[in-house]
Amino acid sequence: QCWGNNDHGQLGDGTWERSARPRPVIGLASDLGPGITVTSTAGPGGTISPMWVNVPSGETTTFTLSPDPGYSIDTVTGCEGNLTGTSYTTGAITASCTVNATFSPISYSITATANPEAGGSVSCTPNPVIYGGGSLCTAIPASGYGFVNWGDDCSGTSLTCTLSSITAPRRVTAYFVDLSATLRVTHSAPAYPAGGLLRVSARLDDTSGANPLSLLWRPN
Repeated sequence: QCWGNNDHGQLGDGTWERSARPRPVIGLASDLGPGITVTSTAGPGGTISPMWVNVPSGETTTFTLSPDPGYSIDTVTGCEGNLTGTSYTTGAITASCTVNATFSPISYSITATANPEAGGSVSCTPNPVIYGGGSLCTAIPASGYGFVNWGDDCSGTSLTCTLSSITAPRRVTAYFVDLSATLRVTHSAPAYPAGGLLRVSARLDDTSGANPLSLLWRPN
C-alpha cells in the first residue's frame, strides 16, 4: 500500500485525490491473495492480456490475444496451454510460468492473368504483398501481340499498373490483341473524283476477346 498528501503524486489506486490513509496499489501481487504468478509477453504486431495473474495451484487461466491491424497470431507457447481463436488457456498451474505470443504480418496474393493466354504475361512485384503495401504490375506482350488495356483491379492502357494500400487479395487482367488478325476492307469504287464521296467499311477478324480498338483511315 501507499499514500500521499500532495498535488504531485499519484496514489496507489490510480487517483490523484489527497489521502492521509494508505490505499491498495493496483496490480500489486501481494494484494491478490495466495497463488502462483503467471506472466505473459507479446512480440511486435499485437498484445496479450492480462500481463500477469495469480492463479490458485492446480487451476487454469485464460489470456486474450489482440493482433494489430495487418497482423495475425503466429505462435503462442508456455504453461502447457491451448489456443482457441484469440484465447489461450493454460494447463493446470503448479509453478510460475510465462505465456509467450508472437504475431506475423498478413500478406495478400495478386492473381495476374493474360487474356488471351497466348497474348503475353503479367508480372506483379512484390507478390504476395504485406498488408498496406503496394505492387507494380507489368504487362509483357508476346511476339505478334500488342497490349490493349488492363481489367479488374487495374485500369488504363499503360504497360504498367500500380496497386497501393493493399488490404485484401487483388486480381489484375492484361488484355492483348493478335496483331496478325485479318483486316478486311471494302469500298464503294476503285477510284473516285476529288471531292467525291467514297464509302469504306472494315472488319477486324479478331477472336482474342480484347476490348475493340478504333481504326483510323487516312487517304493519300
